[in-house]
Amino acid sequence: MRAKFLADANFEVVILSAVKRREPDFDFQTEHEAGLADFEDREVLASASHSERVSLTHDVRTMAQLFASFIEEQNGATPGLKARERQGETI
Repeated sequence: MRAKFLADANFEVVILSAVKRREPDFDFQTEHEAGLADFEDREVLASASHSERVSLTHDVRTMAQLFASFIEEQNGATPGLKARERQGETI
C-alpha cells in the first residue's frame, strides 16, 4: 500500500508543487483540497487519520504536542505525522 499525505495550512505550497511535478503518482492532498481549510488542527488530524493519510506540517511547536494527545486518544491507530521546521526557522 502506498502512503497518502494530507498537508495542513502551514505546509509550504512550494514543496507540494515540486513533489507533485516530480512524483505525480504520489497521493498528496492539501487541507484546502480536502475541504478542511477552516477546521481546527485536531479536526484536520482526525480527517487525515480517517482517510489513512500521514499529516504534513511545518507547525512543529503546536502539532507535535497535539499529535501526541491525539494518538493517545486513538490508541496509536493513526497513519502518522511528519512535522518539520521551515528552513531557517527555529523552535
